[in-house]
Amino acid sequence: MGGGYGDEEDEEALRSGGPTSRHFELSFVANTGRPTTNRSALLKELRGLNVTAKELAQEGHSLAALKTAGYHMKELVNAGFDLQQLAAAGVSRGLRASGFAVPELRKAGYEIKDFKGANYSAKQLRAEAVAAGENGGVDTQRAMGYTLADLRSAGYPLWELKAAGYTLMELKKGGFTASELKESGYSAKTLKSASFTCKDLKAAGFDLAWLKMSGYELLDLVDAGYGQKALRAVGFSENDLQVHFRSRGGGKKEDFGMGRSFGF
Repeated sequence: MGGGYGDEEDEEALRSGGPTSRHFELSFVANTGRPTTNRSALLKELRGLNVTAKELAQEGHSLAALKTAGYHMKELVNAGFDLQQLAAAGVSRGLRASGFAVPELRKAGYEIKDFKGANYSAKQLRAEAVAAGENGGVDTQRAMGYTLADLRSAGYPLWELKAAGYTLMELKKGGFTASELKESGYSAKTLKSASFTCKDLKAAGFDLAWLKMSGYELLDLVDAGYGQKALRAVGFSENDLQVHFRSRGGGKKEDFGMGRSFGF
């Protein structure tokens, strides 16, 4: 070869994959004194020439440089970098193919958004959660370092979490409102079974007739803000209202503190 690593013919030999020693391939970038942008481009070329991340790391190239060159997680682990280093550097290329379990990746510092960015489904994350502990569900998720609320914050939609097998109670604890759950197909009766109040379901858009059919008592309906006219319209009799009123109000004909006369 010519007079040094900077000679044009040497660079052409590297680019063309021509006769060149392995050490020349590995040393070329570091010894040319090229600008960083060019060195990054050449690192990518070296990767294309099947130079491994381990070989480049041994020549002194940084994790950041190898990440920019496009090396995957598994290649970087083989090069001697640990998961904590990879997480701190934001390496997520090849996350799903890395072979590491979610709890291990979480412990190293990877976040839920990283898993979503790597196309993990909510169902996969839930399966990992169940496999990671004896109890499964929310308790196991917390032990792993994330909750269903974290999945929601990371952008997993309700329909996907529901399809992944999360229960209504888990979805409620995860912060989903009665309105959101109604839109996903849950009935008033089912939401009542999860201890949503009559007020919650009224605010979610369920009408009075559905709330009554779902099993809410007169007291619940009154506390939710329904007045005498609406209550009569869904079948409550004057006697129902009067008996209920007297059991609470001691004989004053007012709409349970709402300042309206029942007109008995």
